[in-house]
Amino acid sequence: YHYVDYYIGEFYERGFGGEDKKYQAVAWLEKAVHNGNTRAMCALGVFYNNGDLGLTQSDTKAIELFALAADKGHAKARFYVGNSYREGNGGVEIDFNRCVELWKQSATQGNVNAQIHLGDMYELGSEDGPPMTIPVDRQLCFRWNLAAAKQGDVISMKNIGMAYAEGDGVEQNNESAFEWSLKAAKTGDEGAQWVAGFYYEYGVGVDVDLVQALHWYQKSAAQGFQAAIDAVERLS
Repeated sequence: YHYVDYYIGEFYERGFGGEDKKYQAVAWLEKAVHNGNTRAMCALGVFYNNGDLGLTQSDTKAIELFALAADKGHAKARFYVGNSYREGNGGVEIDFNRCVELWKQSATQGNVNAQIHLGDMYELGSEDGPPMTIPVDRQLCFRWNLAAAKQGDVISMKNIGMAYAEGDGVEQNNESAFEWSLKAAKTGDEGAQWVAGFYYEYGVGVDVDLVQALHWYQKSAAQGFQAAIDAVERLS
């Protein structure tokens, strides 16, 4: 019944039992941790990491809990432990190979933050060289950005659009560049809205459509994006 203990802890942590009982969450989460609940391990690790719920902030205690959950296959915990190997916090020595190993496990399980961080890692490399432990790999950068983009991460969508436009880590394809830039634009991102307008205006990956171009430029301009403001004046 460890999951019951976890949910009771979550109930108190969210304040449903009243603010005065919020700190009771810790006791219930500790009980769930003792009985092997990985979600409780990860949650309690976050509270130690942030010094929440009256706990004394402790990177070491946080990493201990994350490591327990990671060993049992918890995706978010694997991401957090990977971070500790990237940053060298909580008494853990920097180890880029171990970091990437854990991030890959987490990313393969669908953790979007791990996918984003892997994309960044392969874009820049581990930057500890020369030689770098993790070298730049544009194809792997594209792969993990695409995984995150498919889960709705806007920055990753824009990265994928740019990668297709430039043939960076993938075969150049204007139609795919337009498709991903439009997806990002539809989330409300002002930069992506300007790009969508540009593609419509100049027929990049899509037929020229000045009405649509103006539509997206106006949306971007309404958010103060200067290049879009200039484009609206030009087309109007």
